[in-house]
Amino acid sequence: MWYIGIDVHKKMCNACIKDLEGNIQKKLEFPNKSTGTDKLLEAIEGKEAKAVIESTGNMWLKLYLGLEEAGVDV
Repeated sequence: MWYIGIDVHKKMCNACIKDLEGNIQKKLEFPNKSTGTDKLLEAIEGKEAKAVIESTGNMWLKLYLGLEEAGVDV
């Protein structure tokens, strides 16, 4: 299980991915659009994951829907 914390901005997002022990596995910046969601999903390498998203205005909604559709618990 990997855990993802995501800071959402209008154009870009920042994510920190940690394992069960709290060790940082990856940090990445990605565009706040569907191609960015794809980049994040590639980064978790198909592992089971849970994510926390900063709910800023409505800028988080596309990311939320994309992750949920991919099976990430948000």
